[in-house]
Amino acid sequence: MGKSYNIPEFLTYLNVKGSNRDDIQVVHYDEHNNIRLKSPVIELDFYLMAIKNNIDVDPPIEEMSSTFLFLDKPGNKMEWNLSKPFFGYAIFVNSKLLDRVASAYTFTGYNRHEALFLTDRESKILQDLFIKAYEEYQRENFSVEVLVSYASLILSYTQTFYERQFDTQSKLYDKVVADFYRNIEQYFSDDKSIDKLPSVAFFADKAGLSVNYFGDVIKHFTGESPIEHMHQYIIQLSKRLLRETKLSINEIAYSLGFEYPTYFTRFFRQKTGISPSKFRNK
Repeated sequence: MGKSYNIPEFLTYLNVKGSNRDDIQVVHYDEHNNIRLKSPVIELDFYLMAIKNNIDVDPPIEEMSSTFLFLDKPGNKMEWNLSKPFFGYAIFVNSKLLDRVASAYTFTGYNRHEALFLTDRESKILQDLFIKAYEEYQRENFSVEVLVSYASLILSYTQTFYERQFDTQSKLYDKVVADFYRNIEQYFSDDKSIDKLPSVAFFADKAGLSVNYFGDVIKHFTGESPIEHMHQYIIQLSKRLLRETKLSINEIAYSLGFEYPTYFTRFFRQKTGISPSKFRNK
């Protein structure tokens, strides 16, 4: 596992001049000419939000513009291999200062290839917030509260902009949704043995997306989370097996991937209000 960096350690690692403050720092990348362009996997123990230009990005499932917003949360792992220096701004915030606000947003857990691409209008809005935060940070007695407020406002705008990104690329995301439904059916197909219940991570990996990004796409376009869709499918399938086969409840439980039949009985009762045996006999 990669080394975990706090804010001053990470800036030193980047070859970016910063201070020893481990609570909050703001950086203008354009002022640093020797930024590290390549790194193995490392881990962050703080929130990082950066708006960047002139950066190499692996193509995601949508076409990106020239300005990108990257967000990372404590515990996120990152690596990079760039061919040229990048420009822009970044805000680094200790988790104690931003946890309460940031915990409401799933996009802080997206992979870096799922960065937000920005329209010209959105770029100007966010650039302005980063610049104002940097100008505040340059004051001798800057306000941490003001900087955290800028960071919070950036997160709020980001939520809106990601929703716009989903809507403007609806054809691509429609395929993600359709493939998800198809993959659920395939997982429970009659011609394969099931040894465990699937996870959201399993289907996200099939789509080539992070769990958070995948979950937000499915929820945005269907109104329900991936786990809700999975549970609905399992209930529909279990009802069919209870009605149309002579399999015992234990056999049905194991065939669906439940580790213990009692887990299946509890799950079925929670979702339907009655036990599998009562459903079969009614």
